[in-house]
Amino acid sequence: MTEEEKEIVRRHTYLGFELLRRQRNISLFSAHCALQHHERCDGNGYPRALSGDDIHEYARIVAIADVFDALTSARYHRRQYSPHEAAEYLSRRRRRSRL
Repeated sequence: MTEEEKEIVRRHTYLGFELLRRQRNISLFSAHCALQHHERCDGNGYPRALSGDDIHEYARIVAIADVFDALTSARYHRRQYSPHEAAEYLSRRRRRSRL
């Protein structure tokens, strides 16, 4: 991916947040899940490189679900993981404080 393409991908967190926060039936917590679901406990995520307790608890849950869904879905650049393989992957990442 080019840097421009990476920036477009990263921008989806802000776009989702802005869309959700304007909805009357969506809580601000839910909107923050969209904003923070690519943040990582070690600070290597995006869009704001938050770490640890700066990431909302609900966003951490959504992040796990997002990674699990991505792993168990067929992608053009890699094979689809089984649910067991995806769970093992998530477990390894958690032990290294990457989720």
